[in-house]
Amino acid sequence: KSRGPTLASVAMDEPPQVPRLVGSVIDDIGMGPYQVKETALSGCVALAEGAELLLISSVTRAVAEDWGLTTTQKGGVVSVVFMGVLIGTLISGPCSDRVGRQRPIMIGIAAIAIFSILSAFTIGFWTLSIVRGIVGLAFGFGVPVSAAYCLEVAPTSWRSFSCVLLNLFYSAGEAYSVYIIWLDDPSMKHLHWRWLLIVGALPTIILTFLSAAFLNESPSWLASQGKEEDAMDVLVKMNKANGSPCARLEFSTAPREEANVLGSFAEMQRDFRAIFGPAMLYSTLVSCFTCFCMNVLYYGGLYAFPQVLSEDVATGTSPAFALLIGCFWEAPGYIMALSYDRVMGRRLTLVFNLTALVVCVLAFVHGGSNNQESMVEYVMVRFGYAGYKCLAITLNLVAFTYAAEIYPVSCRVTGSGLSIGAGRIGAMLSPLAYEWTTEFCGTWTVFFNILACFLILDAVLVAFLPFETHGQALKESMDGSHETHHLCHNVESAHSNAATMCESGAGTAAARLSDRTQQTMLIKC
Repeated sequence: KSRGPTLASVAMDEPPQVPRLVGSVIDDIGMGPYQVKETALSGCVALAEGAELLLISSVTRAVAEDWGLTTTQKGGVVSVVFMGVLIGTLISGPCSDRVGRQRPIMIGIAAIAIFSILSAFTIGFWTLSIVRGIVGLAFGFGVPVSAAYCLEVAPTSWRSFSCVLLNLFYSAGEAYSVYIIWLDDPSMKHLHWRWLLIVGALPTIILTFLSAAFLNESPSWLASQGKEEDAMDVLVKMNKANGSPCARLEFSTAPREEANVLGSFAEMQRDFRAIFGPAMLYSTLVSCFTCFCMNVLYYGGLYAFPQVLSEDVATGTSPAFALLIGCFWEAPGYIMALSYDRVMGRRLTLVFNLTALVVCVLAFVHGGSNNQESMVEYVMVRFGYAGYKCLAITLNLVAFTYAAEIYPVSCRVTGSGLSIGAGRIGAMLSPLAYEWTTEFCGTWTVFFNILACFLILDAVLVAFLPFETHGQALKESMDGSHETHHLCHNVESAHSNAATMCESGAGTAAARLSDRTQQTMLIKC
């Protein structure tokens, strides 16, 4: 007699019902030369950003002396760059989700190269502010797209590595800028800022042409737009470059939502409903605040350290060399990010780094404000400075990676761009905040003490994030959101939810399966 489907038949019949998405194909192809090449080409934006931001932060005193700028104008020269970054970030999300990843990256790189050169020929505060604002606009337009693109072409287990590789270009840009500053004037008191801005843009110009010739489109985005043949062409190139002849390239596209056929405004409404919907609201807000704190930490330090190290805190070396050492201290941050990816989730990594950064910031403040009167203060300054530079990179990597991973492909750049935009508000305010607090309070330490308070608050908020994305496949729709409880994951509750979600699709045979099989079916669903 026929008793219905057996356990074996259910297990064997299940795989054909599961859509094989582009991310699964990329996982089969694996990591290889293709991902390295695409990350390097899209990383031109990060390289240019690192070089230009450190340069403009370092030459503000020279610009202020040449033009007699006020304190507010001095900080405003840097803040206007981040104002442009904020605007560019908000534009890049909807634009990239509509037209793809390749063209926005190319537009961003080309604009950075052109207007970085033009900024060296400005004649006053307002002309410099306008041109540098456009440079910031290009940063904001290209960086979120580049980050999302690197995640989309990387296999699941290699996403952190790709993010690290992308950010290495940022540090390389910083190191290049510090090197030409050191060649010009190690004391950083008599910098030729026009010459520095021109020389600082040369690598970007060269890499613009390379990216234009060899950068490809994201196969995930092509598939999400119904361009299956174009997506297949890119996957074939990836497969050939990585030498994976046995990889299965067949894939199915996720069901396209009705909003895809509507106008751009309706699509933007759909994206923002998903981003600010009940399921994503807390994660979106905390991700925005985390990026805000991270930007105040990183770019506030980028602006403050050239002044603090050259005027208030002695390091035993020239200020330019101290900045170069800071660039080298960023390298362990990348290694730590990769190490954390192997042993702990995104949320725990964020909490740990935020807590450690509080310790480093307070150590640097205590040692530097006491003029290193003893060996303890001497060690605290170096420990605090090294930890600040190292852990800031780790926080940067994990925060931006998490901000991109929690959203589906249809609104990934918009969602991550929103978090990055919130961060850029912090970057925009940090130079002015440093100048104002230093002028009002008469000491540089107030800025860093306020920063430590923000980091403590952020660590508490991150601990209650409901999503864990570590080791999970990128979402291609709002289904399967990988939601868990905050850091204390309730296994029994999750198992109960798994059984409920699978019950309707698995039928009565699913009830006979073991607990482990039910969880496997949930992943497939």
